[in-house]
Amino acid sequence: MKFSGKRLVVAGTAGILALSAAAGIFAKQGGIIRFDGVDWKLPPEARIENGQTLVPLAWIVERLGAKVAWNDKERLAEVEMPEATKELAMIESFAQGLRPKTAKEAVELWSRGIQNRSGALQYVVMSPALQEKSRKEFEEGHWVTGVSSPWAADMRFAKEEKLSDTQMKYSIEFALQTSEGSAGKAAYTLMVEKHEHGYWMITKIITSDEEPDTSPPGVENTNVSK
Repeated sequence: MKFSGKRLVVAGTAGILALSAAAGIFAKQGGIIRFDGVDWKLPPEARIENGQTLVPLAWIVERLGAKVAWNDKERLAEVEMPEATKELAMIESFAQGLRPKTAKEAVELWSRGIQNRSGALQYVVMSPALQEKSRKEFEEGHWVTGVSSPWAADMRFAKEEKLSDTQMKYSIEFALQTSEGSAGKAAYTLMVEKHEHGYWMITKIITSDEEPDTSPPGVENTNVSK
């Protein structure tokens, strides 16, 4: 089986797909599988062999919005993926390509997201836990953060502290601007950790902004009452 980003090719089968935990699909009692949080009742053709749940390939891919055709001459099934799936694959590849190689790079990428009001750029350098915490807020803002005025202009590193070989702490400041000139500063403290796979990610962001409603998603504001 291979996937080119547009087409999934399954060779040497009769259109049967084996589902396992490794594929992110889990069999449940009562003939139900859960895929990405959605429960589907298995078709009558489904069966279990050697600990794997086998279902017709067409049955599952059509539920994912894809199209499947069996090429009897070449003995392979061709699955045409929907446009949304292709775009998700592209976005995932883009996100992996942006993984910071240093702690400072993680802070710089997040800062660029603040300056450009890009929620996606801020999100991609966050740890999984911080992503989960802030995702809803990013989505509600349609992945656009901040306000049109004042906007975050130049960023500077105010302090850098090494906590361990895999942990860094940074204090940064943004110069805020309006059409009439300077509008003060916005300060943040970021905790950055090294992932076991070698890239760095932001695990915590703190500010004492006097206007907590303008804080970006994922930021803890010390002026907000617990």
